[in-house]
Amino acid sequence: MSVSDRIAEELVFSDLEVHRVEASERARILGMIKALEKDLARALIEADPLEVEMIGAREARIRGLQEEIRRLTRQVFRSIDRTSTGTMAELITVIGEDTQNVVNGVVGMRILLTPRVKGRELAEQLIVRGHPTREWWDAQAEGLTRRFIQEVREGARQDGATLDAIIRRTMGTRSRRGRDGILEISRRQAEAMVRTSMQAATNEARMAVYEENRRPVVCQVPPSASPEPYRRKPPSPRARIRRSPRRSRTLHTIRTDAVW
Repeated sequence: MSVSDRIAEELVFSDLEVHRVEASERARILGMIKALEKDLARALIEADPLEVEMIGAREARIRGLQEEIRRLTRQVFRSIDRTSTGTMAELITVIGEDTQNVVNGVVGMRILLTPRVKGRELAEQLIVRGHPTREWWDAQAEGLTRRFIQEVREGARQDGATLDAIIRRTMGTRSRRGRDGILEISRRQAEAMVRTSMQAATNEARMAVYEENRRPVVCQVPPSASPEPYRRKPPSPRARIRRSPRRSRTLHTIRTDAVW
């Protein structure tokens, strides 16, 4: 087995650790979205746009509800971004150190220096799906707000509309455990984001270690230990090539003359 294959095999154990961190992070984020679901339902019940019959008054309540939903979703998704960034910062640091230990251990010598990987800095600059993570989570909050208010408005226009019907329309039904509600989209997108961001953080950590060790190392020699200028040694008599005007310097001639 080649050295590169052995290194790849050893790094599989690091990938398993990444999957464990990913599963833990995914469960934590889904728990935060579950708590957000309860807050959104509570805000809808308190606003109750069907309590008033005048169209203008009902629209005013829906606009007020929209601002409250936007505040709640932005607060939760930014909290998700902060905690996820912290998790990725720790992961980048651990993966960087592990990559150094694996490569040095397989090769049998210290060819990779201690990485100066700044986990927090790399995590905050991480680009996932073409955007910084902060922008991505903000977009998720705004998208959820827009879908929520759209369902509230459409539900309020239905003949014989009730608040319970609007809640089922937005939160989903108990029989399907909310999977038919609008938050199911947010859950699926959040899970995909966790997988993508963790893999991106792992790649960034390893590339940072390799880039750090690609820099040339400058060796400074004290003046007192400066070596003498290089002088080429004259060839030994046995290595001299005999020159003869009657014989050409072919490869066979050079090899033959060298052993005389």
